[in-house]
Amino acid sequence: MLAQSARVALWPVWYEESMTDKPDVPISEVERFLVAQHGGPIESLAPLPGGFWSAAYGYRVGGQDLVLRLGTIADGFDADRVAMAFNGPDLPVPTIIAIGKAFDVGYAISERHYGRFLEDVRAEESPRSAPMVSRLLRALRTVEERPDLSVLGQPASLAPQDTWRNHLHQQLVDDGASRTAGWRSALRKDLQLDRLFSACEHRIEGLLDACVERRHVVHGDLLYQNVLISEDASTVTGVFSWKHSMRGDFLWDTAYCTFFSSWYPGVAAADPWAATLATSTDEQRCDAAARHHCYELTIGARRLGDYLVTNDEQNLQTGQRRLAEILERGRLPESPRR
Repeated sequence: MLAQSARVALWPVWYEESMTDKPDVPISEVERFLVAQHGGPIESLAPLPGGFWSAAYGYRVGGQDLVLRLGTIADGFDADRVAMAFNGPDLPVPTIIAIGKAFDVGYAISERHYGRFLEDVRAEESPRSAPMVSRLLRALRTVEERPDLSVLGQPASLAPQDTWRNHLHQQLVDDGASRTAGWRSALRKDLQLDRLFSACEHRIEGLLDACVERRHVVHGDLLYQNVLISEDASTVTGVFSWKHSMRGDFLWDTAYCTFFSSWYPGVAAADPWAATLATSTDEQRCDAAARHHCYELTIGARRLGDYLVTNDEQNLQTGQRRLAEILERGRLPESPRR
């Protein structure tokens, strides 16, 4: 998480794609709640698409377009409110107007941003989408780095074990606390998957020395309907759902996008790796290929277990192929596209 905010329970984002935990509230009750909140009538109330852990509703009141979100991970709205401090032209973060509890879940009311989802970008749009992705990743990277904080945003002196390398190590450990607890033992029962996971684990161990302690802002979940872009794919119009945010190496967000390029050809065509390298400093590019490779493998290895436990066979097969490709491919070249 980020500074000056409550600690978010970092449920694996991978869980949410196949096991949703979205509140189901009749729209008539939603309307009564909003009328009470605003002290008067509202207009144009309608459910919005997207959201794996929250239900969203667009509406209008007093000439302003707003969104109500109801979510089962209420602390995530605290993260969204903290992230307002990062708002900028290439990192537009919606303003949170109110947060609280309703319908036995958390709620947040925020200004409405419009657009389509980043993962819906098409490959042929890359002349516009590639610069857009580059600016988004650069905007995250250039938020003030905070070496005085731990990965989850606590004062580093109070959380000495909350380091970046420890965070990476914990991604490969089944601590029994996540919503997909038991994923590691499930992998061991499948010889092929267990071999793949172990190969990744071994490779990751050899790359950890390159992953020095950094404290950039990491969104942690830039896909899966959390980033809006303009219709012409040239501009980011909204970045929300900061519940997986943390302080660490900015290349984690790049690796997240590149790992899922098998799922989203348009994201692949935007080439987040080349875009990152082209706008990074010499210091930031130090050991970049090793760090990026480590993060892709970490994301993918954990993904295997979560897909297996949730019986998501289609994504398990895609993820297995993708992870094997990355293992065989090794580090990406460090020659940025100009």
